Amino acid sequence: MTAKPELVPSLSQTLPLNENKKKKIRYEAKKLQESEITPLLCEGRSENDGNCDGAGATKWEDEENYAGIVWWKTPSVYWMLPPFFIYAMAVGGVLVPKLNLILYLSCRNYLINKIPSDPNLKLPLISDKNPQCQIPEIQALAVKFTLYMTMVTGILSALISPKLGAWSDQYGRLRMLTIISLGALMADLLIILLASFPNTLNYRWLLLSSLIDGVCGSFTAGFAITHAYATDCTPLIKRAVAFGYFHASLFLGIAIGPLLAALLIGHTRSLVSAFYAAVSLHFFFMIVVSFIVPESLIKTRRQKIQANYVIEANKLPETSISKLNFLRRNFDLLAPFRVFFPMNCNSSVVPNINLICLSIIDTIVTGITLSATTVTIYYLSYQYNLSTAGQGVFTSTINICRFCALVFIPRLCHIIFNSHWTHHPSNSYNLLKEQSNREFDSLDLSIIRYGILFETLGYIGFAAAHSSSNFVIAGLVGSIGSITSPTLKSVMTKHVPSDQVGQLLGSMGFLHSLMRVLCPFFLNLIYAVTVGKFPQAVFIVLACCLGTAFLLSLSVKKNGKKPFFVYLFLIYQVSDR
Repeated sequence: MTAKPELVPSLSQTLPLNENKKKKIRYEAKKLQESEITPLLCEGRSENDGNCDGAGATKWEDEENYAGIVWWKTPSVYWMLPPFFIYAMAVGGVLVPKLNLILYLSCRNYLINKIPSDPNLKLPLISDKNPQCQIPEIQALAVKFTLYMTMVTGILSALISPKLGAWSDQYGRLRMLTIISLGALMADLLIILLASFPNTLNYRWLLLSSLIDGVCGSFTAGFAITHAYATDCTPLIKRAVAFGYFHASLFLGIAIGPLLAALLIGHTRSLVSAFYAAVSLHFFFMIVVSFIVPESLIKTRRQKIQANYVIEANKLPETSISKLNFLRRNFDLLAPFRVFFPMNCNSSVVPNINLICLSIIDTIVTGITLSATTVTIYYLSYQYNLSTAGQGVFTSTINICRFCALVFIPRLCHIIFNSHWTHHPSNSYNLLKEQSNREFDSLDLSIIRYGILFETLGYIGFAAAHSSSNFVIAGLVGSIGSITSPTLKSVMTKHVPSDQVGQLLGSMGFLHSLMRVLCPFFLNLIYAVTVGKFPQAVFIVLACCLGTAFLLSLSVKKNGKKPFFVYLFLIYQVSDR
């Protein structure tokens, strides 16, 4: 297909722009968008790879296949948003109760061992008000055990997430989401059992709940596959906004979940009631996803992906032992990462430099988002003597601000950006060219950079704050940075074919799970070492990490040029497929 890039610019540059000619230019630009611009991703690909027409920017791949289908069987992000909000409430609602339960069980075990030497000791009750547990030894035990649980869940989730993402490409998104929610439900049931019978079961069995949650992918895998669902049924130019809605739903769920859990615990006087509520929400989520939400991958598309998988599997040497063949096909943990090293027309592996840079930025930003909350809560308690209720209000306030930022800022930016270009018809062609580009446009890149900058300013404000009110203001400024992550994921999905989106997001789930292990370890270590002398040091470290991500975002080039220092990140080579 031959593009006509000179058509619109020539009109705008050689003729006076009266109203009729402006309308003509806009009409020609719209026509060009619909039929003549070829996405850059399709260069070097065969015509049968799909999604290579000019309408790719305004239509999602399977949209034509759902023409004439009743609305309740057509996939949409609006189908997934309500159940995902429920899932986020279930996950967020047990965050604080789980920490308090670990503290209670650790304290109980510690005091039981001390009773022979001090018979006057009283065992704690299942509540967050146990003065006998507020001693450094018990606090250290609880923090250490929490770290063990996080490591078990994070490591297993890191290993499983890439495979779940790849399997979601073959068998559907909703099946994988059901498995992930089932794992969380079983983990919460085990926690209820341990909390109900503390005299019979040792608290170390909590590690089994982390193991179950991790084996099923945990929250990071669920979040990644939810993004894959949105990718399947969202046009390219609307994908960043759709991802923003899911992040907004996440933060709103994490904001409301703890508040409802606090009300429930206050009414029942038991931490266990929050876990019963979480189990009910997970069960409801599984029912809705299994029987109400339409699958985003149609059967014919899944069969095509499965056929490609079989073809790839048959390329293995015939002399290989069948069992090793099976293991290599199904448990090759590095296989999903080949999406970062696509093959060119000469069948040779070429690293996608932009995609690798974006993945590193996303890993840093998401790792900090997942891990900084715990240290922030500890800091609030230590520096400002904030109670559990006050900590909950602070957390909910920040997450509600993140929700507002994600709902309004990306859409407002797109409206302003498109309005600016609409009133400058001489540049209409450039706008359409950027929007049809499957990689990204100037707006996406600006949102990423400014989002990182605002979050960096937030952590600098945390370190500089001398009062709780200043700390809250810094948190509000940093909450604007929540627009970064959905835009990053949207841009990354534009760098790969649609049948590899689950594979890409599964690989990112691996990196996010890895950060769930590494970030808490190093942040807690830094905080423990510096809390007596300079507790703000941890926020300075976080600001430096985000500053590194900002500098790396400056190296991402729209024109495909590769900055020399990016090659430092390419520490291994992937063999030919």
